[in-house]
Amino acid sequence: ALVESAGIRLMAALRCYLKLLPAAVFCLTVGALTRGGFSSLGQFGAVALLVSGVTLTGLLVINPIVYKLFARRPVRGVLLDLLEHSAYPAFLSRSSLANIPMNLAFCRRYGVPDKVASITIPLGAAFNMPGAAVTLSVYVSLALIGTGMGDWGTLAAAAMCSALFSMAAAGIPNGSSVLLPTLLGLFGCGDSTAAVMTAYFVISVLQDSVGTALNSSSDAFLTVASAGGHSKADRAYAKLKWLCH
Repeated sequence: ALVESAGIRLMAALRCYLKLLPAAVFCLTVGALTRGGFSSLGQFGAVALLVSGVTLTGLLVINPIVYKLFARRPVRGVLLDLLEHSAYPAFLSRSSLANIPMNLAFCRRYGVPDKVASITIPLGAAFNMPGAAVTLSVYVSLALIGTGMGDWGTLAAAAMCSALFSMAAAGIPNGSSVLLPTLLGLFGCGDSTAAVMTAYFVISVLQDSVGTALNSSSDAFLTVASAGGHSKADRAYAKLKWLCH
């Protein structure tokens, strides 16, 4: 009963936090424009391009390389299908959980047994958060470099901690915003928290959508790579079965 009561109160606090978030973003944006003028928009744009670029590198470069290594099959057609049927819906919904049906249909299309996909896809939606890991890692790295503590060992430790912390962001819209101040404090960048959080919230709509596209599409991509049909006949049969349904 105590745990249930604590969980209810925590969810109520998170709902209140999310309701106030748009007003906070507006105030931070106005404050940044007041202090730095419209030139500050260029700085926010550069950060947005950096975060989005690293995230898209994971989606369009790293994941296809992993697929090629595991599946030993051409990746181009699968990648284009993935972008259309998994990454794009996830980008629009900004929710890995809401994109589970799309990923299950994608896996079924490529011959993944339902008993496998029904386990890996929900688990991936709950724990596989590479988009959040990239977001946290980039912001903490920028803060470390800005404070003169950006040696390679510290940056590597920040990347590993970001990957671990990202699992706690599952199912929470803009969950990285709850974890980012903790990571900044952990690595001694507390004085940069206000500036980093301002940049985060100003560009959060774009980075959250791109990060969710990486999160959710990775679940389907890696599941197909490890458990999809290996022969052309298998894939043709799976696609025919998918179309018939």
